[in-house]
Amino acid sequence: MAFRAGFTVTRADLAKASGAVKGDVTPATKVLHFVHKGSYATLRDDYALLMDHVGKEGLALGAPSWEVYLNDPSTTAADDLITECFVALA
Repeated sequence: MAFRAGFTVTRADLAKASGAVKGDVTPATKVLHFVHKGSYATLRDDYALLMDHVGKEGLALGAPSWEVYLNDPSTTAADDLITECFVALA
């Protein structure tokens, strides 16, 4: 499984990426966006709702997709975790 982690940096710092660290830019594209509140284990339920929406609307998914974790699971109850989810459209 390939995994990519990301964080925001300046373009100047992006240009300095070397070796095993690679710099990239999230492409400008239309995305579907939703906010999930609750355990990471139940994220799949909201992704299933997204896939239902995609099918009903005749949309096509693209790449990339990403999640932004807005609080710390070591200090936040699972039911209170907030995750922003973005899925690119083709």
